Order: sequence, then structure tokens, then C-alpha cells
Amino acid sequence: MSQLQDEIGDRFKKLGFSRGVKKTDRIKQTLEAQGLDPAAYAAMSPAEKAKVKGEANVRHKTVRALHSELKNDLFRLDNAIQQGLGLFDLVVNSQPDDLEAIKTQVAAEDDKIVSRFFTYAMRMHNAKADQDKTVKHLENTIEKLGQTVTSSTN
Repeated sequence: MSQLQDEIGDRFKKLGFSRGVKKTDRIKQTLEAQGLDPAAYAAMSPAEKAKVKGEANVRHKTVRALHSELKNDLFRLDNAIQQGLGLFDLVVNSQPDDLEAIKTQVAAEDDKIVSRFFTYAMRMHNAKADQDKTVKHLENTIEKLGQTVTSSTN
């Protein structure tokens, strides 16, 4: 897999992506910073190796843990989208006097997705806003969120 990551990193370089530092290189750098060599690492106990890996920012997660995290992220994003869509409908169908209470509710949520939906809903509500431009931005946001959800499930 490391070779595949190297190949992908090389191919996407021109798009501004860069491959991260390999796990083995990070461990080697950490050992060098501590004045140790690979032979000393090989002789270490599992607890000592784990400490070095922690300092080198090497994390091991089981497939089950990764799937669990993805499911949690997907659930959180789906909830935020549903909440944002509900908020959008609420704002568009509300009177100007009701907007302050809705704004307070959104501030309490502290969720960027919900805040973004609120911002677009406010723009839609405002008669001075260019509604076509706002709809386009909102559709782009929904499309990006849909891509995030789709890529998270794969």
C-alpha cells in the first residue's frame, strides 16, 4: 500500500497534493532526534516502541474502529443536513421578527453546516439578495456535502 500511496502522491502533485511522511521515516526521524538507531529500536520492548510510535504520530486503528468512526461521521453529517434543511425551511417561511430567535438557536448549535444553511436561508429571506446566486451557492454546498457523504460510505 505504501508504494500505491507514493504513486498517487506523485500523480496528484501537480494539483497541489503532497504525500505525507511515511510511517517508517517518521519513526526513523523520532529515533534520530532521541539519538537512537534502528538497531536500538529493534531491541526495545513493545511498550517502548509504542512510546516512540506515539511521538512519531503513528496511530494504529482496527478496521472495525475505522468503520465505526465513518458511521459516526456519516450519522453526524446526515443529522446536520436534515437539521439545516429544516432550519432553511423555517427561515424562508418566517417573518422578519422571528429571525432573531432563529439566529440565537443556530448560534447555540455551534455546527458549521447548520450555520452555513442558516446563512443561505437568511440570504434567501432577504429581498435585496440575489436569489439566483444564493440558490447556486446552496446547491453547490449540498452537492459537496453529498459527495462527502458518498465518499464516507465507500
